[in-house]
Amino acid sequence: MIITDFSSLARFAETKTEPAKSIKPDKKDAPEPAKASSDSVDLSVSAKMTSQLYGLKEALENIRKGIGLVTRTDSYLSTTEDAIQKIRALAVKGANGTFTNTDRQHFQVEVSALIDEVDRIASQAEFNRFKLLTGSFSKNNPYASMWLHVGPNMNQRERIYIGTMTARSLHLKDNSGRITASVSTPSGANQSIGVMDSALQSIAKQRADMLGYSERLKVTSQEVMRSMNAILKSGDAKLDHDAAAELMETIKYLKLDK
Repeated sequence: MIITDFSSLARFAETKTEPAKSIKPDKKDAPEPAKASSDSVDLSVSAKMTSQLYGLKEALENIRKGIGLVTRTDSYLSTTEDAIQKIRALAVKGANGTFTNTDRQHFQVEVSALIDEVDRIASQAEFNRFKLLTGSFSKNNPYASMWLHVGPNMNQRERIYIGTMTARSLHLKDNSGRITASVSTPSGANQSIGVMDSALQSIAKQRADMLGYSERLKVTSQEVMRSMNAILKSGDAKLDHDAAAELMETIKYLKLDK
C-alpha cells in the first residue's frame, strides 16, 4: 500500500519513538495521615464528652436523691424538736410550786410519753430503708457517714453526717433506758429545763447542718446542669436524637423540681 498522507505518518512515528511517561498515582488513592490523625482525636474527644454527659446525668440524679434524704431528715428532726419543746413547756410548768403531787404525776405521764415518742421517731426515721437518726451516719463513728457522688468523675463527692437523735443520746434517758427527765418535783422540773435546752441545741445544730448540705447540693446541681447544657450545645458528644431528648428532659424536670 502506498502512503500518500505524509503528515499522518510523521505523527504516527512520533508516537512510537516518544519515551513512556511515568504514571503517577491518583492523589485520591494516597493516604492522608493528617486527616486520619484528626479523626482519631475527634473520636477520642467524642467518647470522653459522651462519658461525661452520661456521668453528669447520673450525678444529677444522685444530687436529687441526696437533697431528698436531707429534706426527709430535717422533717424528722423538726418532729423531734416539737416533742422536746412540749417537754420543756411541761418542765417550766412543773417547776412552779403551785401544783399538787397529783398534778405533777399527770405532767410526768405526759413527759414520759413524749420521751418515748422521741425514740419512736428515731426508730422510724428512714430513707430507702436507711435509718437516719440512730447513729448510722454519726461523726462519732468513723465508718458512719454517707457519701453522695455529685460529679461525673472519681472523688467528686460530698460527705454527710447525721447525729444520733435517740432519747438516750439527748440525755432524756440513761444507759439502761430509764427516763431521767423528771417533772415530779419543782427541783426536778427545773433541772429538766436545762436538759431540754441542751437537747434542743443539739437538734438545732443538726438542722443547721442539714440546711448547709441542702444549699451546697442545690448549687452543685446548677453547676452540673450548666455542664450538661454546654456539652449538648457543643455537639461533641455523639448521641442519637432520643438520648439527647431524654437528657434535655431530665435537665428540664430537675430545674422545675428544685
